[in-house]
Amino acid sequence: MKDMKLVVLFMLLAAVTGSLFATDSRMTALGSPFGFIRDSSDLSSFPGAINLYNRQLVGELYSSSASSDWTIGANLPIMNFIWGIYLNTDTGVDVDSYINTAVPNYYSSGDLDISKKVQFYFGLMDHFGAGFAMAMDSKKSDMADNPNKFVNESATYVEFSGGMSTDALDAGAKISIAGASVKNDINENTEKYSEMSLQGSGRYYLIDNEDFAVMGVGDLAFNSIKEDSKVVGASAITGTTKDSHMMLDVGVGANYKMGEKNTVIFGVRPLRFASLSYKESQSNLNGEDATTYSYTYVPEYNLAVESQIKPWLVGRLGASQNYVFYSKNYDPTGDYDSVSGNQEDLDSYYTSSFIMNMGLGFKFGKFCVDTVLSKSLLHNGPYFIGGAPSGLATQVSIKYTN
Repeated sequence: MKDMKLVVLFMLLAAVTGSLFATDSRMTALGSPFGFIRDSSDLSSFPGAINLYNRQLVGELYSSSASSDWTIGANLPIMNFIWGIYLNTDTGVDVDSYINTAVPNYYSSGDLDISKKVQFYFGLMDHFGAGFAMAMDSKKSDMADNPNKFVNESATYVEFSGGMSTDALDAGAKISIAGASVKNDINENTEKYSEMSLQGSGRYYLIDNEDFAVMGVGDLAFNSIKEDSKVVGASAITGTTKDSHMMLDVGVGANYKMGEKNTVIFGVRPLRFASLSYKESQSNLNGEDATTYSYTYVPEYNLAVESQIKPWLVGRLGASQNYVFYSKNYDPTGDYDSVSGNQEDLDSYYTSSFIMNMGLGFKFGKFCVDTVLSKSLLHNGPYFIGGAPSGLATQVSIKYTN
């Protein structure tokens, strides 16, 4: 279960970090310089940006093998307001990470799924925007050998956001609440999960002209998760797990125009800090099972170039590199000290990671198709040259702008 907490932490980091052809594929091909360049993907952090992208339809094909990974969205002006709707976008919530199938509650992996949401946006007064999102799932099933006994499962996710975007300033805030519960009529074992997340994001342009732009960016996010389980009967046990997450980053970036057709994008975050605290307690044990993880990125860099090769073709190349101090402190107390020989443990190291992507954008009238090129294609060539069916792209976006 602890390993799943790390997955949640990385989701949190990804969540607080979302003109030529503006799509998610564009940002991925540029090495994900979120915040360091204006893009329609800003809408997730800055709802007021919907006023800048008020007549468009975008489809994101994140995987060629599963349509469940695809999303589609549209922004349209109606009655002096801007209305947006996006289908099948990520919530970052995996119920299976929190509902323990080992407890005899008759929950099966995949019964509840709120990983995808329906997202609505509303823009007004040219600068302001608000958002609302939701996802829900439920299941009620009778037991084959107990037709009058049922398993009741349910999960919900709601999200509220708001913000303002002007020529020089973008600001946004978001709150999301998720929960799930499992209960059955046979042994009355129960499990409950609840989560609340808060996020604030900002960007301010210190300089912004046709040739050069300099901006400061910042994000702050908090996340709190609680899991409760109850086993009744002769071996009655109640358990509680609490997680708390925090992420802070600040950065500065620049966009430099090299002629009319080329833009160099640079960004540096001199500080990005993330932490996760995990504590578990059980009624049959004294003390707590406590673990703390921390990540300090000092620093993180983004470098990219976007070039208008032809009126119908754009080329992109981008990369990011970070340097990370990682530490883990495992500190059980009470009876947890003797369970399975658990003892206090401290682990830390310093490491670096590097990501680089390339992409092409094609324009056909009012349609734009953006791609993130497959790395194996670049090494092996197309199938008739390399003999490997790698495909042209690992991610594709389609955009219609009127």
